[in-house]
Amino acid sequence: MLWVLNSIPPLWINGHEVGPVKSGITDVKYHVLQFSGPVFPHQKAELRSMGIRFYNYYPKNAFLVKAPPKALREALRKPYVARVVPLLPAYKLPLHFREKLNTCYYREGDSYRVRLVLADPGDVQSVRRVAEASGLEVISTDAHVPYVEVSGEVSKILPLSENEDVIYLEFRHPLVLFNNRKAVVHQSGFFTDLQDVSDPNDTVVWKKGIKGQNEILGHNDDGLDRNHCFFSGNVGGQPKVVDLCDYDSGGCGVAGLPAGSGCDGFPPGTGCHGTHTAGTALGYSDATSSASETYKGLAPMARLISQTPLAGGSAGFTTVLQDAYDRGARVHTNSWGSVCFFGFCAPSDYSTESRATDLFVWNNPDMTVVFAAGNHGDATCISGCYREASDPASAKNDITVGAMERTSDAKTSWSAYGSYPSGRFSVDLMTVGGLTYSAEGGTPCDITTSNTWEGTSMAAPAAAGAALLIRQYYREGWYGDGTQGSAASHNPSAALVKASLLASAVPISGDGDNGGDNPVPNGNEGAGRLVLDNVMYFSPEDDWNSPADSSDVRKSRLWFVDNTSGISTSQQHTYSIDICNQNVVTRFVLVWSDYPGSTGCARGGGCLVNDLDLEVLGPGGEVFIGNAPTSGVDNLTPDDNTISPDRVNTWEIVRIKNATPGTYTVRVKGYNVPQGPQPYALVVSGGLGPCTAVESIEVEKTGTNLTVEGRTLKVEGKGRITVYTADGRKVVERTFNGRTDITLKPGVYFVRLSSKGVSRLARYVIR
Repeated sequence: MLWVLNSIPPLWINGHEVGPVKSGITDVKYHVLQFSGPVFPHQKAELRSMGIRFYNYYPKNAFLVKAPPKALREALRKPYVARVVPLLPAYKLPLHFREKLNTCYYREGDSYRVRLVLADPGDVQSVRRVAEASGLEVISTDAHVPYVEVSGEVSKILPLSENEDVIYLEFRHPLVLFNNRKAVVHQSGFFTDLQDVSDPNDTVVWKKGIKGQNEILGHNDDGLDRNHCFFSGNVGGQPKVVDLCDYDSGGCGVAGLPAGSGCDGFPPGTGCHGTHTAGTALGYSDATSSASETYKGLAPMARLISQTPLAGGSAGFTTVLQDAYDRGARVHTNSWGSVCFFGFCAPSDYSTESRATDLFVWNNPDMTVVFAAGNHGDATCISGCYREASDPASAKNDITVGAMERTSDAKTSWSAYGSYPSGRFSVDLMTVGGLTYSAEGGTPCDITTSNTWEGTSMAAPAAAGAALLIRQYYREGWYGDGTQGSAASHNPSAALVKASLLASAVPISGDGDNGGDNPVPNGNEGAGRLVLDNVMYFSPEDDWNSPADSSDVRKSRLWFVDNTSGISTSQQHTYSIDICNQNVVTRFVLVWSDYPGSTGCARGGGCLVNDLDLEVLGPGGEVFIGNAPTSGVDNLTPDDNTISPDRVNTWEIVRIKNATPGTYTVRVKGYNVPQGPQPYALVVSGGLGPCTAVESIEVEKTGTNLTVEGRTLKVEGKGRITVYTADGRKVVERTFNGRTDITLKPGVYFVRLSSKGVSRLARYVIR
């Protein structure tokens, strides 16, 4: 019997909105149990003690469960349980699936590819036998997600929605590469083609020696020409290529992958795309010719594991990620995704590959996965398809990358963009994806020049290369005082890598298909354009005479937390940070790698499981809320106490321009953590203290004499001299009586002289 109550929370199962049904316990294997509000660990523990087993999470505050009817009836008497409803066959089918049969789904003749999604990995073999007995061909199985992929006629597939072990029928979409037919802008922020670079300060991260050494990239694409000079030699005394994996030919350890031919023509041969995208991320080896070296990738000293076909073919995407991880990769790039019947539009839902990505990062929290958003931004989408980032870029724990023009600060007209129906951003970052010069497969060392090579395919590996550089920055301990080894080596989580990249980003000037400049963050551009120099703190800084010299606003020392123990519902973690420099934008970024959502969640109910909040309190009582919309641009004004916290995204950002100097309190709150505890990363960059060197007052007569000769400060008289770096770090403090010489490294310094009861501060640039 079913009861109806209109005041119960909304509920979506596999994208289907469930009406105001109070409860209904039947003899089906699985039910959906919904909590009345945020989920606390002790509540789940109590229900488990009653014999209730939890599986997938459904929005809002609901779980797929298996339990005896008696236990479910007992659960309904708990004040924190809103309802229990059976998992009916209708909930196991995709939304609007019939109208997509001829427009969206992958098929061969009358046969469709469908994944029979399960809750329990132990049911894989029994469901496989049922499928074969129904006359369906079994293509592959995956015990991690888990699913059984079959091929057959719709009339044979649909009855399996009645099978008690099956919880969803995912009709497959075609997978395609996201090319349509870089390095300076994402290091220094200048719009300069890499091949025209003459000033090493334009590639400031490389200048410091960070080029991806001892980092390994996983790369899932259509092949690789390992004989191209970008990949045929060594880097750092080791082979550039760590391994090649061909899942149609036995897995890893193969001799070669498709290398490509006619790569500067259209259509390019198989392997051209993979060679090109790998080149963008890390192309370079000691075999690279001087003519081609200027086109090297963003992390040229990193090494490569290349894998084909897309998503691993019958092996599955979990195998692709696991093989890369087992071979040392901690960043993985993917320039492909789903489309509707090979058209320029996308399903933009949450697929088994999306779920596999999130599950892998949840279980391997130091694996950063990058996806291209897709190239369907301004196309007319057919029924059932959308313009937001496509599967599997619809995952939450990846970095989804949109494409910018090559020479202008704007989104390309064809790059996917926007927010999913829940409001979750479909794009995290923007990098250059316009005409891109990179390795031309099928040649010894040539570089592509044709218009074939543009797309979010070209944007994603640039972000992956940047992620490799960020990892090296933490691993080599640069974050201490801006020099290598000044802090302990840290293996960053994927959340910390993502938070750092988001903290580097600057708003782009055109983020919509019809122009426009929306306040960041937003679904069109995420946090904006990636600029590593805005978050990677170095000492000394290069060529900084004034804040205007920076591509955006100068950062200062980097502050971060990489929390691995996690936070639970209603818990709060508090941090105090001194902000002192007013001539910058201060960025506070919170990121967490969330528990996997349920299939279909992107278009119904939303995919967020664990919901954290970022709150920043200023020294004057100002309150800033993460991702809060404001009346000004760039989320720069404080919350007016009428703004609701973000309830859909797995990252939140607060950007404050010209922050009032003083101590800021940062709060990370566990609003609702049903699958916790939830680890997180928090990054703050821009204007960090201590606040000793905020003022800039010209030296007045104090009975002392201060001169500068080359790199030496010369002071005469009697008193005390204190020297600070530009971010307020004290490097010298000395009492003098007579003459004192202080030699400094190049950089920007504030010098305080104290004598005869007078204290004055001056600013000096040591070149």
